[in-house]
Amino acid sequence: MSEDVFAGGEARILDRGFRHYDGVRLRSQPPRTVVVHGIQRGLGFRRRSSAKVLPFIGVAVAFLPAIVMVAMATMFRSGGLSELVLPTYSDYVGSIALAIILLTALVAPEVYGNDQRTGMLGIYLASPLTRDGYLLSKAVSVASILGIVTAGPQLLILVASTIQGVGPDGPLDWLVLLLRILASGVAVSVVLTAMSVAVTVATNNKGIAIAIIVVIFLVVTGIAAGLAEVTDVEAWKLLSLLDVAFSLPPAIHGDASGDAGNLSSPMTWTGFAAWVLVCGTIAWYRLRHLEVTR
Repeated sequence: MSEDVFAGGEARILDRGFRHYDGVRLRSQPPRTVVVHGIQRGLGFRRRSSAKVLPFIGVAVAFLPAIVMVAMATMFRSGGLSELVLPTYSDYVGSIALAIILLTALVAPEVYGNDQRTGMLGIYLASPLTRDGYLLSKAVSVASILGIVTAGPQLLILVASTIQGVGPDGPLDWLVLLLRILASGVAVSVVLTAMSVAVTVATNNKGIAIAIIVVIFLVVTGIAAGLAEVTDVEAWKLLSLLDVAFSLPPAIHGDASGDAGNLSSPMTWTGFAAWVLVCGTIAWYRLRHLEVTR
């Protein structure tokens, strides 16, 4: 500071006191921030390189076949490749089940797992964000990631079908099919999110949560299939989240045959409602009664 400022020997203390914020207050800002941060963490953004490997593999496995189909349909759209047979939308979802299972087992434990142990949950709740808002915001981020791999490849198949001239007949049919694709992607991601979030919130340990999710996918599915075969009762398959989740696209698209299409449509929606309700209740109850240090 130059010397001539205090040349007259005067000094003043400028105290403006406490001033209330008079700008625009966005009530939706905390949930939106949590959703964006959850998506970034689930996909490994802004983290070390090793954290990006498995999410990248899952997304790549889900999209790569559909991208190849779009490329082939574009190259031979003049009719030179008349033998290009595109899979049905529900069949494609079933064919990328491994990628969907991988992301389901990884994303929710990564998005939720560290907040309780590191004290970040208390920091979240010190903001205008409530416990219910925190749970819902994180669930939206998990469902958004899973929705990318459940609906995204189907949209590419729709593009390939349209290029080949074997897509919907008119604009209205095209719009209906688009809505079915989005609905099937949302339905699958919602039921998988409900289960993975419930397990993660209940265990409060990322490694244990991943192990339990894998057991639910593989072991419980095998047990349910065995019971259904021995007793000849379809209802046992409701215990299998894989059967329920991957029966949703055939039910929505109206396909008679899907990779997991052994469940009837009423049974599929019954299982969907049961899994979402039970898992959602477990996650909500656990978080509501969790002691948090702020």
